[in-house]
Amino acid sequence: FMAYFTAGILHVQIIMNHFPCPVFDDIEEDNFVLHQLRSSMAVSSNTYTHWFHGGLQFQVEHHLFPMMPRHNLRKVKPYILELAKKYDIPYLENTFLGAIFDIHRILKNVAKHSEKLNMRFEQKTN
Repeated sequence: FMAYFTAGILHVQIIMNHFPCPVFDDIEEDNFVLHQLRSSMAVSSNTYTHWFHGGLQFQVEHHLFPMMPRHNLRKVKPYILELAKKYDIPYLENTFLGAIFDIHRILKNVAKHSEKLNMRFEQKTN
């Protein structure tokens, strides 16, 4: 049971940090920092939800500093926010519920698009 519970939390967290972000066909720029800021999202948390997220709420920071210990990611966040503000780069962050709603909206749009594709395919085969 614990393995499924833990894997479930991890799966939800990883989906929340990546799924609502823009998808790039190609890396448009050679700037690693810019690409990481545009392609990963942090989840805002407080003292009570910090344990649940297990440090993964600092996904932007983790992508910029993948070898940094999780307990230091919170410390580097203000510097990243300052850098993003200075260069007018969006820092993607959402609440837990906001990210869940974004994922639901995206999946709903994908389902609608998929239905249209299925209808076209059925028309061509008939």
